[in-house]
Order: sequence, then C-alpha cells, then structure tokens
Amino acid sequence: MDTTSADLRQASEEKYRALVEATGTGYLIIDAIGRVLDANEEYVRLTGHGELGQILGRPVTDWTAEHEREKNARAVEHCARVGFIRNFVIDYVDGNGRITPVEINATTVGVGDSLRIVSLCRDVTERKQFEDALRESEERWKFALEGAGDGVWDWNIQTGTAVYSRRWKGMLGYAEHEIGNAAAEWSSRVHPDDMADVMAKIQAHIAGETPSAAVEFRMLCKDGSWKWTLGRGMVVSRGSEGQPLRLVGTNTDISERKCAEAALQEQKDFFHLIAETIGDFIAVLDLDGRRIYNSPSYSHFFGTATDLRGTDSFTEIHADDRERVRQVFRDTVATGKGRQIQYRMQLANGSIREMESMGNLIRDQDGRAKRVVVVSRDITERKQMEDEVRQMAFYDPLTRLPNRRLLGDRLGQCMAANKRSACYGALMFLDLDNFKPLNDCHGHAVGDSLLVEVARRLLGCVRQMDTVARFGGDEFIVMLRELNADQDESTAQARVIAEKIRLRLAEPYVLTVGQGGRPDATVEHRCTVSIGVTLFIGHDAQTDDILKWADIAMYEAKAAGRNVIRFNDRYCPPYFLAPDGGA
Repeated sequence: MDTTSADLRQASEEKYRALVEATGTGYLIIDAIGRVLDANEEYVRLTGHGELGQILGRPVTDWTAEHEREKNARAVEHCARVGFIRNFVIDYVDGNGRITPVEINATTVGVGDSLRIVSLCRDVTERKQFEDALRESEERWKFALEGAGDGVWDWNIQTGTAVYSRRWKGMLGYAEHEIGNAAAEWSSRVHPDDMADVMAKIQAHIAGETPSAAVEFRMLCKDGSWKWTLGRGMVVSRGSEGQPLRLVGTNTDISERKCAEAALQEQKDFFHLIAETIGDFIAVLDLDGRRIYNSPSYSHFFGTATDLRGTDSFTEIHADDRERVRQVFRDTVATGKGRQIQYRMQLANGSIREMESMGNLIRDQDGRAKRVVVVSRDITERKQMEDEVRQMAFYDPLTRLPNRRLLGDRLGQCMAANKRSACYGALMFLDLDNFKPLNDCHGHAVGDSLLVEVARRLLGCVRQMDTVARFGGDEFIVMLRELNADQDESTAQARVIAEKIRLRLAEPYVLTVGQGGRPDATVEHRCTVSIGVTLFIGHDAQTDDILKWADIAMYEAKAAGRNVIRFNDRYCPPYFLAPDGGA
C-alpha cells in the first residue's frame, strides 16, 4: 500500500513538473536556508548556467545580483517562516554580467528539517522594460504639461478631494492659497449650459466607452468672467470591481482660439449668406480643382442633393471645352490673375447649359496660392436671346437663310478670301418664274411653303462653304466661294452648279393647302427659275456692283424666255441656256 502511495505521489509530481515545463516557467526547490535541491531547465537558464549539476547544493544568492543578495536571503527566511511569498522580483546575473529580472512565487512543503520551499520563477524582462517605458512616459507627460502651461487636477473620487496645480488656479485668476482641495472647486465653476455635456463625456469615459474624457466648456474666473477651456481627463486607478477611484486631467485655456473661431464663423456665415442669397454659383476649389465649398444654388442646378465636396469641378464641363477651362484654371493658379470665360456644361440628364465663370486666387499669409474662388452664372437664356436677336438681324424668319445684311458681310469676306487665294468667286441672282399665280390662287401660306422648299433644295445643290440667301420676295442669292484661279474653269464650275439648281427647282412641288376646318388638301405646282450669274475676284468692285451685275444677268435670263441661265459678260462671254438646255 505504501509503495502505491509513493508511486502516486511521484506520478503526481511528474505530472505537475510536466505542466510547469509546458508553461515555460522556471521550477525550483530549495531547503530552508536557500540551497538548491532541484530545478528544471528553464530555471537553470535563468541562472546563466549550463546544466543542473552546476547549481545543485549552492545557495540561490550565488547568482543573485550583488546589490540584492541580502534582500534575497531575507526573502528565503520570510518564506520559510510564514509559508509563502508572492510576486517577489529579484535580479539574477550570469557570468557575463547580464541581468535578468525574475519574479518568484513560492510556498513551503513539509516541516522541521524536512521543510522545503517550492518556487515558480518567471523571466519578467519584457514587463520591466514596459514598466520602465511607462514610467518614463508618465514623467515626460508631467513635464510636458508643466511646460505647456496647462492646469492640472487630480481628483480622488473615494474621498471627494482634489489637488489643483498652481497653473490651474492661476488660469482662473486665483492665488495658490485661495482654492482648497474639495472636488467641488472644479465642478462648481463649470458653466451651467455646459455641465450636461461635461458630465456625459466623463461618464462615457468611466464606462469604458472612450479612452479619455475630452470636452470644451466655460469656467468661472475669480473676476466673474467666463473662460473657455479644453478639459481632458482619464481614470488612472480603479477598484477591484472596476469602479473609478482616481481621475487625473488638465484644463487648457482656449479663449483666444474660441474668439478667433467665433470671428471666423461670423465671416463664414456672412459669406454663406451672400452665397445663398445671390443667384450666381459660388465655388471654392483647391489647387487641383476639387470642390471645397459650393453654394446651395449648385444643388438646384445639378438637380441633386448630393454633397459635392471633394468632387472634380471639371467633370460636368462639356468634353470639347474641358481642357480649355482646365488651362484657364492652371493659368489663374500660376499667375494669380483671373479671366472670364464662357463654356458649356453637360448635366446628368444630357442637357447642355451655357456658362460664364470668373476665377480669383486666394493666397495664404505667406503669399502662396491656397484656394481658387469661382463665380459662375448660367447664361443659357441670355445666349438664346442673343441668338434670337442675331437670327432676327441676319436671317430670314421664313426660310432661315441669311438675309441681305448677312449676305453683304459674307460677300465681303469671300472677296477678301478670293484676293488671298487668287481664285474667282461667283454670285447667282435667282428669281422664281411662276410664283405669283400660286399666291393668288391658294394664298400666301402656300406660297410660303414653296419658298421654304426652294430654300431646302438650294442648300442641297451647293457646298457647305457656299452661301444661300433670301434676297426678298421670291428672289434668292447663291454665292460660290473660291472656285478656281482660271477664269474659264471658274465659269465652267459655276455653269454646272447653276444648271443643277435650275433643274432641281423645276421639279414639281407638292404643297399642303388648308381648307378652313376641313381636312387639308394637297396641290402640285411647277415653278421654274431665271438665274443671272457673275464672276468676281479680289476687291476690283464693290459688293453692290457685284449684286447689280448678277441682277442684270437675271433680267436678261427673264427676257430670254425664263427658266434660263445668263452670265454677265464682265468676266465671261454672253451665254444662256434655253428651256430645253440648249445654248
């Protein structure tokens, strides 16, 4: 039976030692005077020796740092007397002088001469380094607080007392002896309107929701004024159940900053009031053209409530105008000089708006470019009105062809271009041959329909660079630009186009006739044209002269039987086409 008990005890000890080995903890057995009886490999490593035989029978003070040997001996004596020792840290030193801090937890087994001390030993080098770093950090923190001029307070929650630094008292205008150690000295000075926010931040920190309590609030000064402070607090000690025991913090005077913020906010409010009141679009951009601020009018303009901050201000600009606008923006940043530009903006729904913008550079206090303010306006309606005015001034309202005024301008441009290229141009004067009977029989509305169709057919007979104009009534002008440097070749080209026009206009017209409330009817009408043509080159004549030459040739065509082409003989021999196409 005794043998079985011994076996069980041995098995239990071996199992315990195996568990200790698995945790990486040193295991040591010493006698009552501190001599080593047994140890595991981890403990041997802590001593700085290579194997167990080198330390068996030796006192543990042999590898204890010299300055702690007496402390170690007293600890062994204390453990043998009271039966245990907890969290005892001692420095071990190896043969190379390397110091290893070791934490020891020990208990006694047996009594009298058989008393043994069993210890678990753990290398706490990393923990000591962390504690040293933490202590150094705290010392730096305290030094920084004192140097920064912050007011420091230390609140003992259990006792309801607090310690206030000299700077904390001075910040509120008190001498050091004028404020006691009651915690209420702090809380009683918080502005009533700020108290709820302050307490909410403190409670959130105490509950572990935030790493620290930080809040801006007003504090009452000795002279009755209120001073804005930034309060920071942190629980530095808690009880066994997690309850806060000690709260340490600072108060920083931020009155000047709050005044500056108030002044800045007043400026912002004023700016926003202007931006939100006027109809123009105001944008503040960074130096890459991203939006920092947009007036509310932009949201209405884009038809979205999306926050535009941080978006590229060039995205909505029409692709054909985008690079030009970017370059103007870059020039403004580089030179500091704004320039008014017009461009198109394409909205998400596909519509295109005409815009006019002016940018100005904002610089910082050192004169460096900081922001660009752009004021824009939608000029779509204005442009439309301008186009309408231009259309009325330069275009025939019925056919939408250029009128006499625009024709004169284009004829002058053509003459200048012909002079540079040394090429001839040609002017055709057209008069419809059978137009008046249509008006008399079916009314002016039907006659107008025929004139519109004539304009369409004429445009289909000429090049894009040429001009078709309505001269008045049933008279039209066709101007051919830059034909050829050779007069005969130019004459031949003009004849081909004139014949093409004559044949095209001679084709039947199918026109709609209104019946006054009854279903509309259609009528077929045939209408030929008499054409007078003159060549011109350079500025050897006035525009009125060229029109007169073509007009004379047109009357000659009328006199020749109508549906005829007649050339003025100023630059080419008399020539006309009879109705059957013969010369």
